[in-house]
Amino acid sequence: MADVSIEDPIDVTVVIAAWQAEASLEAAVASALDQTGVTVEVVVVDDASMDGTGALAEALAARHPTIRAIRLARNGGAAVARNAALAEARGRWVAVLDADDRFLPGRLSRLVARGEADGLDVVLDDIRVADTDPGGAAVEAGEPLVGHRWRRFGGPWRLGAYARANRPYAARTNLGFLKPVILRAFLARHGLAYDPALRSSQDYMLMVRLLIAGARVGYEPAAGYLYIVRSGSLSGRVRPSAQRALMRAEARLIAEAGPGLAAADRAGLAAHYRSLVAARRTFHVFEALRRRRPGRALGVLVGAPALAPVILVRVGESGLRRLLGLGRGRAR
Repeated sequence: MADVSIEDPIDVTVVIAAWQAEASLEAAVASALDQTGVTVEVVVVDDASMDGTGALAEALAARHPTIRAIRLARNGGAAVARNAALAEARGRWVAVLDADDRFLPGRLSRLVARGEADGLDVVLDDIRVADTDPGGAAVEAGEPLVGHRWRRFGGPWRLGAYARANRPYAARTNLGFLKPVILRAFLARHGLAYDPALRSSQDYMLMVRLLIAGARVGYEPAAGYLYIVRSGSLSGRVRPSAQRALMRAEARLIAEAGPGLAAADRAGLAAHYRSLVAARRTFHVFEALRRRRPGRALGVLVGAPALAPVILVRVGESGLRRLLGLGRGRAR
């Protein structure tokens, strides 16, 4: 990106929430600054990290006039940190970048051009998943996250279809992983921000609220966001407390907005909520199996028999034997 002064019009504010990200933050910031065809500012919010993340963010800001660093006194999670960055944003558009991910070249100019040409409020593109080698370098791998699966969502974005596509355990088609570029004026006009009570699924819930508010959403099929995985799983394990917070938030949203929604949208949200309930019960089954309490696991299944096929597929033969109490006895 060419050097710009802080007085120049800014096309995109890149919002980075950073926690314990000392090893990856500089590469993430560089991928934002290297975007061509648009003017970019980067707002990094250190979410009370215990490593050198905050100091690194301030050092980067001292070297680049288009980087600003903010330190939070208390850890609040990605939603709180992103909201702090949004409050400081000056760009016409805002783009979210996680501190351990990267933008691929040309991403922002492509999405902004699409948004401006089609009069959109939100533009998304596909994600390419990458692993890290032992030295920490990102290695691009695999197909784009959504790819051809997106075709069944063709045409205008519909709230009901989006909610259904974000069911738990649908990680390879989960649209909630897509990182939006959003018209900042639309957020301001509708008073929208990330839900500070959520420690996971913040992007999903913000997209739901954007759609409820009538946002015009477009999708670019090219993958412009590099999602870097270190755990071997795209989503990792969601903490029970985070899952409960999402369930409360969605139940509240359905109660508030449901009566005014189209029937298909209301049904989609309700289906997503039911899937959260099922995922919660599934979690209890696996916890019972892990603690070698097959009776408790069976009790959950008796109360929710529709879960049985999902559980059986996920646990496999060995897990099924434990579930039924048929495993080998403990050595004496």
